[in-house]
Amino acid sequence: MEISLISKLFSQSSVNNHRSILLLKGPASSEKIPFIHYLWKKNSPQSNRTILWCFKDQKLRKAYEIKGKKFSQKNEKFNIQKNFFSSSPIRYCYYKETRKILGNTFGMCILQDFESITPNSLARIIETIEGGGVVIFLLETINSLKNLHHLSLEIYNNFKNQTVKTITSRFLDRFFLSLRECDTFLSIDNRLQICPEYQKSGFLRNKNEKKNILENSNTLLVELIKNLGQMEPLSSLLSKTKTFDQARAFLSFSEAIADKKKLSTILLTSGRGRGKSATLGFAVAAAIAFGYGNIFLTAPDPENLHSLIAFLLIGLKTLGYKENQDFEIIQNLKYKCIDRILIYTSHYQMIKFIFPSEIENFKETIELLIVDEAAAISSAFLDKIVGNYITFIASTNYGYEGSGKALNLKMIRKIKSTHEGLSTKFNKSKTRIFKEIYIDEPIRFSKNDPVEKWLNDLLCMNMEKKSFLSKGCPNPKHCRLFLVDRNALFSSHKIANIFLQKLIGLFSSSHYKNSPDDLQMLCDAPSHRIFVLLTPIVLSIGLIPDILVGLHTSYEGQINNKFVQKCLSRGLKMNGDLIPWAISKQFLDPNFGELAGVRILRIVANPDSQKMGYGTRTLQLFLKFLQKGKNHKTTTNLEITKTFLTKKQETIPAILSCIKDKTIPSLDYIGVSFRLSLPLLCFWKKNGFSMFLIRTIRLALSNEQTVIMIKEVCKKKPRYQNWYQTYQCEFFKKFVNLLGSEFREMPTITAFNIIETKLSDFSVSNQKHNLRKFFSSYDFQRLFFFKTFSSLELNFILDLFPLFGKLFFWGFFPKNFFSSVETILLVGIGLQLKTIETIKKEINIKSENIFKIFFLILEKIQNLFN
Repeated sequence: MEISLISKLFSQSSVNNHRSILLLKGPASSEKIPFIHYLWKKNSPQSNRTILWCFKDQKLRKAYEIKGKKFSQKNEKFNIQKNFFSSSPIRYCYYKETRKILGNTFGMCILQDFESITPNSLARIIETIEGGGVVIFLLETINSLKNLHHLSLEIYNNFKNQTVKTITSRFLDRFFLSLRECDTFLSIDNRLQICPEYQKSGFLRNKNEKKNILENSNTLLVELIKNLGQMEPLSSLLSKTKTFDQARAFLSFSEAIADKKKLSTILLTSGRGRGKSATLGFAVAAAIAFGYGNIFLTAPDPENLHSLIAFLLIGLKTLGYKENQDFEIIQNLKYKCIDRILIYTSHYQMIKFIFPSEIENFKETIELLIVDEAAAISSAFLDKIVGNYITFIASTNYGYEGSGKALNLKMIRKIKSTHEGLSTKFNKSKTRIFKEIYIDEPIRFSKNDPVEKWLNDLLCMNMEKKSFLSKGCPNPKHCRLFLVDRNALFSSHKIANIFLQKLIGLFSSSHYKNSPDDLQMLCDAPSHRIFVLLTPIVLSIGLIPDILVGLHTSYEGQINNKFVQKCLSRGLKMNGDLIPWAISKQFLDPNFGELAGVRILRIVANPDSQKMGYGTRTLQLFLKFLQKGKNHKTTTNLEITKTFLTKKQETIPAILSCIKDKTIPSLDYIGVSFRLSLPLLCFWKKNGFSMFLIRTIRLALSNEQTVIMIKEVCKKKPRYQNWYQTYQCEFFKKFVNLLGSEFREMPTITAFNIIETKLSDFSVSNQKHNLRKFFSSYDFQRLFFFKTFSSLELNFILDLFPLFGKLFFWGFFPKNFFSSVETILLVGIGLQLKTIETIKKEINIKSENIFKIFFLILEKIQNLFN
């Protein structure tokens, strides 16, 4: 009966072109894999025979390879095992190398070492399985799912810190409870007996789905390829497409490539597994065939282009190009990716990878620009994407590492406005066209695949539904801040799931880099907490309130100073506690680690209510909550512990609790770390945060700098009474000294905003008798002559501006002595040592005006000196 049910699962999945999941538990359950493979092969005749077997490390892989050789050497009694290990194509892969399998297709996937699976690797692996295929989870270390709360996942090591070691496995609860909701899931033991307590009621009772949609799509694709005939190079490349949606998108790209009289900007969006990267790869191959000489590829990370380049090479080989004969591949050893492809057939052609920050340097030579995962590119570079060339832009709406629909909408609006602005700026003889394409049909499996639905629901990756504010935008003063009970939030209850989807959708709407691992961190990390700002409505049963702001925080600190000193002396890097370790290392003070603090990881306002004061209101309420902290050490008292769940709960505790009813330990500071940008800097500065650290090393991919800003919460500890002011002084002194070197490329307005907060703290009186230490009588004479004789050039006294800048920062000039524009010039030319031309471009000021400002600065200084 059980074997027939397994066969029925494989048969029905094959007919519907859907994928299935098996959970195989118990000791030595891996020995049943050959027999399960035999049943799958028998009931899924058209499926891909390639097997993907994922392991934790090399030792386990060697063990199974040896086992396979032993089976193949035994007699006919072990025919099934012999055929499995000898004739089945098996690809072994470590979990840490799952990025290498993207773009491949497998029929069966075996996931060994359950403890090593992460949400990221799970999403990548399942994406490669085709319709009719099966995913097998092996749980050899446990006999019953009731013992899963003893299971320790490897990812938990990233969540532990020096003060909290206990992990609550909420994500495991969610994982196994969600499996029961998958229509093609089956749980069996090592004797191939069905485990009914973990099985969905009514399993496999539904009739086979009608395949009209799939057949219609295939018919349309075949007719399209047939109608195109022998129109090379399009017909050869079109035959490589898998769906009608993909073929239609490829033809749209080809039309833009063929018509060189028009400058087209085409935007392609889709979910994961829809063939977006393959379509771009074929489009680049078509552009080579049409004679384009300089094609540039860009993405936030070189890894985003692996699939695109793989299908580009397939397209080139389809058109008859041979590697090392017609084209050459040059690797980038630093980033471990393909740097450029050179083609030598008819004329010199080049396909080159560049980072988004480098687009401006190549704008004169670009003929075709391909941008993948555009929504994940910093908004600072989006203005530079469109130019006097054809541009193809692609982005993932949802799926693992998808950017979210709200973020895509922001990107689309920005690109459209840039496109309209350039329509009259560049090459008026050519028409500019903007076109949007969407691919909806999956490549490897049919629509409504139960495994895809299960994975998207589990990892909250389907963000197609936009949440609107049903109650409008109330006055921020009337809104209240609530603590989210994570035990209730991740209980898999229907209402809890709706609220979780809202919350994750909100976080995804404004965060550039989202991954499934973030969900597990939010779920299981013991020091993390979630707060939400809600509309002022009366809460009732079944009513899901609007989330105005989501706040994700983490408790840090309370580390033994001797342990900190030991780690700093040995150069060790520890997991967690980002701010204590960074500040202790920056100021060589192990005592800072003993302070208790909270770090804000993300604060996100609803896209419909941004820049209305809700973020500021959230911080005000949160700071007020922190300031009522009591003097006890533990930081885990905001949530109660939970037990492992084997079935969904009909009732759950309250998801939201008012912060007025909660107690919190006494904290010393609240901090935040983010990528430096002017809007974010102004937001945190407005809310009373001060800069403590700017990393001199820029991020390799985005060319941005990360910073740490801190606000003091408690001043009651006499031992650390002056740490805030001392660290501030040391930071600003170092920052001003490095403005002319490490921070010279920083925008002057950003640098001005950083030091502006410190200027107000100085109350040094004007000490004229000390000026002789800095200026000679010749310097005073030069100032007088420059003011008197206007014929003198500015270079005559430009060398004095670095000194003016230092004196201005150290308080030798009275407060409000210079206007804002004059101060910006002093910072840019005096401290950052920038040229006048650079400053003019940055602050968008005319030459005659900038010289007038210089004269005003010098006149004020000379009057003060006299």
